[in-house]
Amino acid sequence: MNTAEGRWGILIEESAGGYRGRMVNNPAEVPAYPTRDIARQAAYATAREYMPSHPSAPRQRTVLRRSPDEYTVIVKGMIETHHYHVSVVELLS
Repeated sequence: MNTAEGRWGILIEESAGGYRGRMVNNPAEVPAYPTRDIARQAAYATAREYMPSHPSAPRQRTVLRRSPDEYTVIVKGMIETHHYHVSVVELLS
């Protein structure tokens, strides 16, 4: 599919802490981007700026690019370290 076609968005998945695993944490209205490239730019900005639920007092953030469409961010707090993933997704319905 051409990147000019379709609608693109970003998905945020963050660690919920302990045994609870991961949760999807997106705003109620997921913004749609007209192209994959614009969604990639938004994903990178989100990886740098998003404030996850945990840790409560973030001290350090490390952004890792897994692919052009995916980032993993490690956030160290005073006591715990958590992470979240930001991915570019195609909105199908």
